[in-house]
Formats: sequence, C-alpha cells, structure tokens
Amino acid sequence: MVRQATEQDIEAIADMSMEFMSGTKYASVLPVDRDEVKHAIFQLAAMGRVWVAVVDGAVRGFMCASILPTWFSPRSRIALEHVWWMQPEFRGRPEGIRLLLEFERWAKEQGAHVACLSDIVLEAGSPAGSILQRLGYEVSERTFLKVLPCSTAISDESTTSPHAASDTSQSLPSSQESP
Repeated sequence: MVRQATEQDIEAIADMSMEFMSGTKYASVLPVDRDEVKHAIFQLAAMGRVWVAVVDGAVRGFMCASILPTWFSPRSRIALEHVWWMQPEFRGRPEGIRLLLEFERWAKEQGAHVACLSDIVLEAGSPAGSILQRLGYEVSERTFLKVLPCSTAISDESTTSPHAASDTSQSLPSSQESP
C-alpha cells in the first residue's frame, strides 16, 4: 500500500534516509545528521508531498517530491522527485512502482508539465534507471559531484544552518489534507 506520510512515519523515513545517504557519494563529503534529515522531511512535506510504501504493516519505502517552475520557462511546472527509496529487501515489489505512480498522479493534479527523477548511482549500480526508461522516462541530464574547498567548516555546532535553531516538532500533513 502507498499513502501520504504522516507524523507517525517520520522515524521510519529518517531511518531509510540515513540508509539511502550512506550508499551515496554525498555521504562521504557532506555531514548527514538524523535530526536535520527529519527537519528536511517536514520541509519537503510542507512544500510538496511525502509518500510511504507500507508492506506487511511497516513502512518499507518512501518518496518526496515538489512542484517547481523551471528557470527557463517560469510558467511551466516541473514535478521534481527529491528521493525515491525502497529498502533493499523490498525492491522489485509493486510498492516501489506504486510510489512512482502516485507521484505522477499527484504531479498531474498539480498541473505539472514534466516529471523529473534522479537516478543516483549507488555502489550496487543504478537499477532505477532501467525501470524509469521502461516506464517512459528519458535521460535528460546527469549530475556530477565535486568537493569544493571552502573556508567555512560544517560542524555539529554550526549556527550557519538555516534551521539550526528551528523547532523540529512540526507535523506532516495528514493523508486527509490537500496540498
């Protein structure tokens, strides 16, 4: 089953987010803090949508997305996936595709002209790319990562984070609320 995430799902989403990040290149170059991840999920829910995939009564996957204008065509709306994750042992089940289909349904309802998804290369490869192509998605661009030396170090005590002093006890929209 796929449904909109609720506040009760945040711990499971945070756990999966940490697992997701640990397998990406970002984890080796950017700090990943569980509380900041939870805050980011709340922000994504407020500006877009967060769904969860439930298997046997437990949250086993999730997807976060938002609708944004493009820089080159401001009247055109793009549905942008920020993260699409299924726990490895639950990949290949229908719930992963159901997350994507729910994202597409929501994007159409919101008037998006295009849906954009990333295919992060994990150590095990990039299996999502072949799935996306089978579902009609085309490769449009690739992302490259380069670590830039900077004079401002990021630390746990940093107060430069825009939400360092923010309250993280916000609620996710309930499944009955509309965007």
